[in-house]
Amino acid sequence: MEDRINYILNTFDKMYGTDLVCYLEHDEPWQLLIATILSAQCTDERVNIVTKELFVKYPSVNALASASLEELERDIYSTGFYHNKAKNIIACCNKLVSDYDSQVPSTMDKLLTLPGVTLIMRR
Repeated sequence: MEDRINYILNTFDKMYGTDLVCYLEHDEPWQLLIATILSAQCTDERVNIVTKELFVKYPSVNALASASLEELERDIYSTGFYHNKAKNIIACCNKLVSDYDSQVPSTMDKLLTLPGVTLIMRR
């Protein structure tokens, strides 16, 4: 089984390369988390336009945790599904503040406890 997995991974490396590129612009892990929440059903290009101003207006996890829902909805409107995204971003940031000292957790199990973070598995 391990040989088969290694063969598949090596084949993917040959086909797609090994250089990983993240197209969501961010400086901090929390910014990537928020950008990823915003990216649902939205282009990376649109998310980068929105987050450029969003991360200036809300320069920290704490700032987003205390954001007005209605104002955040207006700020992210162009990403679509802005009601749910705004609600999840505020709840996610509140959980980061209360449970993780404003830091993005480093394990999948802990990440999956955050509002707006889901694991999608496809076959």
